[in-house]
Amino acid sequence: MKRQSVEAGAGSSRKPKLPMFVDKDMNDCAETMLVMENEILLPIKCNTKSQREAQRDEIIVKTCALLNSGGGVLRIKNVENKQINKLPIFFDRWLKSIDEAIKKLIDPQNMSDFVSVEGDCSSEYVNFFVTAAKEWKSINLDCYSASNCEVTKMSISQVKTLLSERKKKCSIKCHLEDLPKLPHQLTKEEYMPANLSREDTQVQFKNINISKDTILSDNLGKYISGFANTRGGHIFFGVDDECITKGIDLKNINSIKLKQKVKRELEKIQWGFVPQENTHWKITFIPVTSESSVDNDEENEKMGNCHDDGNIVIVISVAGIKYSGGVYRRIPESYYLDEETKVVKMEDFEEWAAKTNTVGGDSSLDYRTKRMEKLETSSDISRPIYYLEDDQTIENARKELFSGESVTGGVLHSLSSTYKKNIEDNILEVVQGTSICVKSFYCECIKDAHAMKLLVPNTLVCDILLFVVGKGIFLLTLSRGASEEICKYSRETAKELKSALVKIGGCTKQFAINHNVVDIDLLNAPVELVINNFYPKEYHNIDQDKVKSITYSLTAVLLSFSSTHLSSKVGCTYLNALTVNQFHIFWKKLHDFSSKHLWIKGPPGTGKTLMALEFMKKKHKEENLSPEQILYVNEYKGALQLALKTGVCIAITRAAFVRGDFPEVKHIVMDGVQFYRHEDRYDKWYCKARSMTNKSGGYFWCFIDLAQKIRIDYPYNMSGIPGLLEPCYSLRKVVRNSINIFNHAKQYLCEVLYSEGIEVAHSFDGCSPCEIEHCESLQHLGSILDTLKSEGYLPQDIAVLVNTKKDISKVKYEIEALGYNVKDEESTQSDCIVLTSIRSYSDLERPVIIGIHPMADGLTNHLDALMLILCTRALCKLFILWERQSYPGHPSLFACMEIV
Repeated sequence: MKRQSVEAGAGSSRKPKLPMFVDKDMNDCAETMLVMENEILLPIKCNTKSQREAQRDEIIVKTCALLNSGGGVLRIKNVENKQINKLPIFFDRWLKSIDEAIKKLIDPQNMSDFVSVEGDCSSEYVNFFVTAAKEWKSINLDCYSASNCEVTKMSISQVKTLLSERKKKCSIKCHLEDLPKLPHQLTKEEYMPANLSREDTQVQFKNINISKDTILSDNLGKYISGFANTRGGHIFFGVDDECITKGIDLKNINSIKLKQKVKRELEKIQWGFVPQENTHWKITFIPVTSESSVDNDEENEKMGNCHDDGNIVIVISVAGIKYSGGVYRRIPESYYLDEETKVVKMEDFEEWAAKTNTVGGDSSLDYRTKRMEKLETSSDISRPIYYLEDDQTIENARKELFSGESVTGGVLHSLSSTYKKNIEDNILEVVQGTSICVKSFYCECIKDAHAMKLLVPNTLVCDILLFVVGKGIFLLTLSRGASEEICKYSRETAKELKSALVKIGGCTKQFAINHNVVDIDLLNAPVELVINNFYPKEYHNIDQDKVKSITYSLTAVLLSFSSTHLSSKVGCTYLNALTVNQFHIFWKKLHDFSSKHLWIKGPPGTGKTLMALEFMKKKHKEENLSPEQILYVNEYKGALQLALKTGVCIAITRAAFVRGDFPEVKHIVMDGVQFYRHEDRYDKWYCKARSMTNKSGGYFWCFIDLAQKIRIDYPYNMSGIPGLLEPCYSLRKVVRNSINIFNHAKQYLCEVLYSEGIEVAHSFDGCSPCEIEHCESLQHLGSILDTLKSEGYLPQDIAVLVNTKKDISKVKYEIEALGYNVKDEESTQSDCIVLTSIRSYSDLERPVIIGIHPMADGLTNHLDALMLILCTRALCKLFILWERQSYPGHPSLFACMEIV
């Protein structure tokens, strides 16, 4: 633990030149330290040994919470401790005891990388600077293994091995009946039988006073944990270490109540599954006699049948367990900080196991994320991010994003020429370092629009992040004028940015972000950067390697977005990473006024609806808009439900848009435009949307898939789609479907789109599509559903798509007759099998899609387009059932494959 003696509260004495406006907290550092991350305050208590020990335990708890929550500062105020100032030895003893305790959390060889201490016995504050840990930290694992003479605590590496071997169903590696045989009775003050004559990995003796509850519970839990994690075993209570039977006096204790007490203790143990009595554990009461006697009849085996002086030996037998993730005496002791920076003890074992287990990935996601890979950041405690491209996606994006010294995206293009020139002349060209400019780093860091705690000030122009080697990292908040509101925004943004770099980007380097506010109207001279000297020097001393690590984490933050669909499947929050193709649209087009009207086209599965939703979230956060100011238009109910769930927009159909009046709307997103049409000459949705956004000064983005355009009799001028789609940006990376499903679907792509180089953005093969022709479709449907159920697929993983809505009622009756719950609606959130038409499920997806007899009507539906929609709804598995015969012009069918 690195310790430096400095004057707490020392700040920068230099007065910044205009146009800098410094936060008053930074300017008045002598009174208020500006802590740009988690902060915990404590008073020093170290006058007596008991005080030192109590505070040592309290500091370890809070240090553990900081290590698990992105790091921070533990500030301990030195007040009302005059004795410390007179006798520094008390302070040194106090600090040494804390130092020794922290070594139990962190490898002593690496302590200086994670904990630095500044201050001494004369300082007003002693500050513990804690950097985020690379893995989840626990004060006490409470997991044991059995050895020949005792049970010992497992190390974190041993526990991780148990967790990595965990399976959905555990098994027994040593059954109770395979343990050493127990005697029917024992004799007091005599040795145990020959097969139990010494302690080993399956036999342990404890001579205890049963009236002391804590003695029984402490020993019981750790021995059960130790035996269950190895080869099983017996714990004898009432036998001493010399293998001599002592017995337990039950004169004042009811044996039935004792068994109930033992059961209560067993319930506190974390098995990782629901243990069964007589299968995973067993309690045996062996009578203890005063003299040797021949084994009696079955009465001797009855519980509580005591002889002579009422003594017994209690034996707890435990089976050896494997694949459970380990058996723990209690939930391992670990802590974290909640959103209000309060220390919280981890009380959920499954959550602890998920955070601790970083070997072999997260098995709970199962097949739902087989098409994705977990982002390999340097920190195991950062939020999981799943990406859909090769394992160099983030690094490639980082290299491209930071290819030059200045990275501005489309933000500067939206500014006046004067503002733009002043920024370039007085910031970007004079600062010797790497810079990146975004509209609002606060919005980039807060992935959930509902989690915004701070409104973005209307005076904000943009944020610029500067990496200056040897000097530090600086956040420049450019604003039209300076105010307390913009200072608060800049301060909170610096805090959220550091938190995101750690918790999302996985950065575990020591660094601080110095926030500075710049009045852009006064920006007529080079800026002078102000350093927050509250932090140790090593937090500002960044080199090229540290810049590379932090910009890698920053790229992960910029690319990631909250995965509503995936999170709802697994019950917790996950992030996905945009492909570089998708990211470029946001990065270069989102703030470019020349791109306020934009067409984005791409084949199915390239993430058009995803981008539409993310675009609206960004606008909602950056401009502090109400849902009434953003309009989302789609023809289908499922996509509208997804949009409404974001809580950032109004979601309606094209017909409702044409008929309605929306005076508050500023931005309009048209999604699934390939299905639009106008029914008469007055239905001009495109012209209406252009007129509304021209008047409001808002954005009008249209997402279209020409390959899915079904109504071949409706040329562009009758569907309302203009003949020339400009300006237009193309998506070419398929992120939804497995490789086998994509290869099957691309035969239905028109040659023009296929020639643009459409490819899959991941390496998940998936199963080969299965097409079955000349079949009784409903009979085969039942067989497929039963097979999927046996493989572990849930009803909410499956969608059955029929040709038209007229076919729904018959198929629904047949599925319900098979005992499955089904909903005839287009939804991704239903926990039942979804049954709807092929066209109605456009823009939605499920792991398994079963299509029943897709058919073109010869007038408005084109079979290739219909097949393209059907195939591209599936993530992992695709089944297509054809009745009687396939239709003329249908491509050669895949041979019927074995369902696996």
